[in-house]
Amino acid sequence: MNKTELKRLIEASLNAVDRNARENEYKGFDKYSLHNAVTLEGSGIVPRLSKRSYNFASNYFPGILLKILAPPKLIHAKAMGLFADAYLDMYRVTGSENYKLQAHNCMEWLLRNRSPEYPEYCWGVPFDWNSKGKKVPANTPIASVSSICVDPFWRWETLFQDHVYREIPMKTCAALLKSLYRHTDLPDSVACYGYTAKDQLRVLNGNLFLAEKLFLLGKFWDWQEGLEEGRKIVAYCLGNMNSDGTFPYQGREAGSAGKAVDAYHNGFILRSLFRINSLYPSEELYKALRSGLDAYLKCFVGPKGETWVQPGRTMVDIHGCAETILCLGRLTTLFPDCEEAWTRSIRWAIEHMQNRVSGHFFYRRAHFLSLMHWTVDVPYIRWSDAWMYKALAEALLILENGGVDW
Repeated sequence: MNKTELKRLIEASLNAVDRNARENEYKGFDKYSLHNAVTLEGSGIVPRLSKRSYNFASNYFPGILLKILAPPKLIHAKAMGLFADAYLDMYRVTGSENYKLQAHNCMEWLLRNRSPEYPEYCWGVPFDWNSKGKKVPANTPIASVSSICVDPFWRWETLFQDHVYREIPMKTCAALLKSLYRHTDLPDSVACYGYTAKDQLRVLNGNLFLAEKLFLLGKFWDWQEGLEEGRKIVAYCLGNMNSDGTFPYQGREAGSAGKAVDAYHNGFILRSLFRINSLYPSEELYKALRSGLDAYLKCFVGPKGETWVQPGRTMVDIHGCAETILCLGRLTTLFPDCEEAWTRSIRWAIEHMQNRVSGHFFYRRAHFLSLMHWTVDVPYIRWSDAWMYKALAEALLILENGGVDW
């Protein structure tokens, strides 16, 4: 498939996703809707077995549970941030004012739906959830969600020289630094923040989402305090890099509970490091990116372009597919040797993971003991469609322009 054919394939896929999302007014089920639809309390053997059975069903047969439990369809701030950012990509590709208007509408929704009772502006998820046993109320600020939501606001000013959203990135970073727990058991040379304003999880990708914004504001707004804090966060995260080039979900202080390695969180980390390196290039970051990319290709990207959620498992999750497209798309501008894997991942995701009738993307391609294989086809707008729309819009921008602006 040549470049022209690949662009046509992407454009057709994007049009289908956009049409479906707007017809549903960006409302949809979330991967975690089912986890919150039923409360299973207790620590005895029966409650534990019940939880495991329910979680298995929600992961592999969610369509049945969605029909039975009928959780409400919600608009997710992260989805709106991703769509807004992707619409700006499409504006850059096409010059169409319609994409600019769609981005603006998503951004205005974000301003109306930011986290209440916290310094402005920051965002969370639209439902209560549990973080390692600790209840996190709906709309509690989350570093990763807030960072993704702030991207289109930064880009709006740089693309259009329009200062209407100028202060939002700085206010978001200030809100997160004030709201998130800063761990005090670390040396002065490193820093680590909790994942949300209600927990103390040492999630590496959440910290790097914050750090990339601190570096951005440090460079362009001369915010030296933020820049220094960003450097400390990066030092902490690089210090937790595994010897094989992968990154665990949490820092080593979390013990075995934080050692999980998966495709999308490793992709998040590499993209944040790429952004930081583009602002302040260093040999240390370059080496980490090279090692991390090699590990990503080895552990997560299959020979046909499919993305495996975890090393050694052939489970395919659409979130991982989107992250492979985003991660390799960025890194191919620094390491051209991953371009072939990038284009394969785009083709495979569109050809094998998109519902040709509705336009939405499948949640998973699952299997059981290599005896059964099936497609989990549910419309998860935040987990699936928003991420794929952003991934494909950015891929189209890279194919057209050879890179991205931020």
